[in-house]
Order: sequence, then C-alpha cells, then structure tokens
Amino acid sequence: MMALTGHNITMSKRTWSRLPKDIQNVFRDQSAKTMQDYLAWVGDFEKKAAENIKEKGGTFKPFPADELKKWKAASPDFLDSWEKATAAATKDAETPKKVAARWRQLLAK
Repeated sequence: MMALTGHNITMSKRTWSRLPKDIQNVFRDQSAKTMQDYLAWVGDFEKKAAENIKEKGGTFKPFPADELKKWKAASPDFLDSWEKATAAATKDAETPKKVAARWRQLLAK
C-alpha cells in the first residue's frame, strides 16, 4: 500500500530572500508541522486501506527481491530523462544534477 499525494510550495531563491525573516520563519514552522501531520495521515490511511482490503478477502504477498531487480533492469531511467530534459529546458545543468543525485541517494537506502 502506498498513498502518495505530496504538495509543494516553491519559490525562487530571489523571492525567498525578499521575504522578511519573520515570514520565512512562518513558512519553516508551518512546513515542519504540516509534514508531521501529513506523515501521520499517510501512515494511518495506508494501515486502514490494508485492513479494509484484508476484511474483504484480499491478500498481500511480498514481492520477491530477484523479481524486483528484473523489473528495475527492464524499466527506463526516468530520473536520468528528467535530469536531461530539465537541464535543457532551464539551461541549468547543475540544479537538476544535484536533485537527481539526492534522489538516487534516497532511493539507494
């Protein structure tokens, strides 16, 4: 089970730096609180969804690691495609490279 409905608020560094520090702190504070609430909601949602499926006769089976390796090997590298397309569209190769590197680091865990 996986619920994925993250929401972002983004702005340029220039706009961010123009905000007064107290307003920046409101964004930081509320972002941290929202993240905690959101993660709790996702965990609860997934738990209830799994229970509901089981109550209706559904079963869950682990996905074999060797099969997952096959799927990954056969799948296109969407992150690489995104990195190249974003670099071309923005004329900024460094930022998507950093973002992609961070995603690869997180996915390796």
